[in-house]
Amino acid sequence: MDYHRGETPLKTNPEFKTKGSVLIAVLIVVAASLSLLLLKNEKVVAQYDEVASAHKIQQGYIYCNSVIKGITRLLEDDKNTYDSSEELWAALPTIPTTEGYISTVVVPLNSRVSIIEVSSRNEKLRRRTEDAVERLLSDASEELDLESLRNLRPYSIGELRLLPGFSGLPRDLLGHFTVEDTGGRININFAGESVLAAFLPEVEPLTEAIIKYRESEPFKDISQIRKVPGMSDDVYLAIQPYITVSSSLFYIFTEAEVGGTRTRASAIVKKVSGKIKILKYFEETEEFYVGGQDNIPS
Repeated sequence: MDYHRGETPLKTNPEFKTKGSVLIAVLIVVAASLSLLLLKNEKVVAQYDEVASAHKIQQGYIYCNSVIKGITRLLEDDKNTYDSSEELWAALPTIPTTEGYISTVVVPLNSRVSIIEVSSRNEKLRRRTEDAVERLLSDASEELDLESLRNLRPYSIGELRLLPGFSGLPRDLLGHFTVEDTGGRININFAGESVLAAFLPEVEPLTEAIIKYRESEPFKDISQIRKVPGMSDDVYLAIQPYITVSSSLFYIFTEAEVGGTRTRASAIVKKVSGKIKILKYFEETEEFYVGGQDNIPS
């Protein structure tokens, strides 16, 4: 190869080449380290969020469980022979906290139609219950299958949606029923207008008058319903075996909000000889008994 006169060929400086390679290697290591650091920070943030969320949920359950225990004490301390909306357990306000709130609703379950009575050996009670169920579900899109209901006793109200005629029902319709054994009697101090008319068709023209009467003065015994304007002795005698003013089964629903995270818990409790026993406990289940009722705030 020819070179111009006075010029020398270019030569690569080995020292420069070595330093450049080291610099590139260092830059690669630094970039990799930064990437790992950023990734680690993202994982730390994600883990922190998970821990914070779990803490809020745990705190919410602590609130809910504490409230449920408190309500069981209120129910045990209630020595009245009748239940009314004036009881302490029935008129609990929403409680504000530093991180949110706690709300609670207590529902006597004999204010609902007990669907297990479609299998009752008492023929009159069975027919009355069947008629009430069919009437309350008259607008349902799916045909009701009472035979399936007789052969399967659901554990919870939500399981009713697994049965023909109940699947796809809105929450407010399901809330008219209970799967607990309430003894075939309706609590006239708490039952909504729809339930009263369906289970006690004899008083259908008087349901508004019954609710208006109990709002001013709760029924302290079943005979007091005879004071409702328009109530006859014949109607009273017809409904007497199917009404009550007290309850032994209660549904407790609590919701706690902690830092924007909501937690729900509910329980079915039974009052026996003045003591409360928790029969069932649910967490984060859909609420049925509270919303959509005629006389229960949602």
